[in-house]
Amino acid sequence: MRNVQLAGLIFLLLAGCRTTSDPSATAQRTPGQEAQVSPSAPSKDVGAAPPVTESPISASETHTALPAAVSLPDAPLSEEGPWWIFHTYEGIWAGNPDGSGLTLVLDRSGPGSDTAAYLYAPTPAGGLLALIEIEDQYAMSPPLLRLLSIPQGQLTPIAQLHPQAVDPAGGPQADDRWVASGLWNAMAWSPDGQWLAFNAVIDGPSGDLYVYSVERDEISRLSDGPTETVFPVWSPDGERIVHGAVERLYFGYSGAGYDYSGLWSARVDGSALDLLFATRVNGFEEVLGWLSDTTILLDTYVPNEMLDCGHRDLRTMDVVTHEMRTLLSDRFTAPSYDPKSETLLLAVVDDPACQQELTPGIYRVDIRSGAPPLQVVEDQAYEIAWSEEAGLFFAATEFGALAVDTAGQFIDLVVPEGAFGLPVVAPGSKRLAWTGNELWVGTLQDNLEQPPRQIYAARVRAVSWSPDGRQLLFTADAGLFVASEPEFTPVNVIGLGASRLVWVMPPAK
Repeated sequence: MRNVQLAGLIFLLLAGCRTTSDPSATAQRTPGQEAQVSPSAPSKDVGAAPPVTESPISASETHTALPAAVSLPDAPLSEEGPWWIFHTYEGIWAGNPDGSGLTLVLDRSGPGSDTAAYLYAPTPAGGLLALIEIEDQYAMSPPLLRLLSIPQGQLTPIAQLHPQAVDPAGGPQADDRWVASGLWNAMAWSPDGQWLAFNAVIDGPSGDLYVYSVERDEISRLSDGPTETVFPVWSPDGERIVHGAVERLYFGYSGAGYDYSGLWSARVDGSALDLLFATRVNGFEEVLGWLSDTTILLDTYVPNEMLDCGHRDLRTMDVVTHEMRTLLSDRFTAPSYDPKSETLLLAVVDDPACQQELTPGIYRVDIRSGAPPLQVVEDQAYEIAWSEEAGLFFAATEFGALAVDTAGQFIDLVVPEGAFGLPVVAPGSKRLAWTGNELWVGTLQDNLEQPPRQIYAARVRAVSWSPDGRQLLFTADAGLFVASEPEFTPVNVIGLGASRLVWVMPPAK
């Protein structure tokens, strides 16, 4: 296989050392372009939906009561938090980390609720969930943007994001406008949680970039053009938003990229909208992260050209001066970035069609210095991810999985048979959850001596650790489960198919 570089990384693991990345600079995927825009002044409740008054309903008050056999703590939904959130066809639920207090905070259990769709994003400031609700996704009903407060369940209307249901005769562009403002709306909170960026078709015929101010309860339009705004990414200081503009999203096509025409930067105060560069890419212009408040790290991802090596042109750009610096023009795959150390890991695959100069393997790139990529190992990787919780990169390779530190040292990990992809790391510890045909829990420090042990013997769809790493929530065909330390014995919380587990943190005191 190859010589495993153990010494430095084993010391790191045994010592429990951990690097932490700045949450405001977390790497995000962002493509780009926006047609030129005349920023407008903030307007109060533009396109706002009618007021709604609702009260949370506990699980025992609904027809989907908790199974009698579950042994969960008997406690109400906490006022202190944190809370886990998920949705079913009945609406949106909240619960405590230990599985208790299950409450239907947004009741949508009426007729037709099984065709509804939800998209949500918790604010980093705590206590709020940005929520896009679509009454009937198959009829392409207008998406509605609201704020849902947790645990109160109070719903605050913000805006109707599309003027009406989509006319079937409107053609593919009409479908794209609806999905850009609805199902594929990449809502993004500012680092301080005071602003929400989103796409909306409100003041014109296309999807533009808008921001909502929590403090002022106002929305402002930041762009105005014929293209659709996609993938807004906030600068670490919260002063600007880099976003893509596309002519087509190809809704309904499998595996198609977007038709990019450029990448733009918008000042949040509406004072400037700047075209960073024009392009013609059927794929994505990805913002991988930030080096400073004004410098981005990006690449071009064109999956339709080369499925095995669709990434190219790794570069940095100053969004004020437009100065560009190319780091790697070669083709590669699976880039993942740690903004704290300014280190990127990527893979080069063995595919003659890719015509790469680099030999196959995993490479470390020092973004700040701009030095040539250094090979970490010759293994081919098909997935790489940075884990802020572990302070490590994880790579899925032809031989299994690796943990790689920011200096490029690595160890092999024991991967349970039947596991898919990479492990999910618990905050505050080195526990790992492996998902696939079953569910396993292990630790990073003694992974080789004590392999992960099975805690659930059926296929698992998604998992999420509690913020303190003491509970593991997961969804399976039988419903939603919670497994708590030390034994991690699964307990069924609710026997409904749960989707999109996220955590809402309490507001800072």
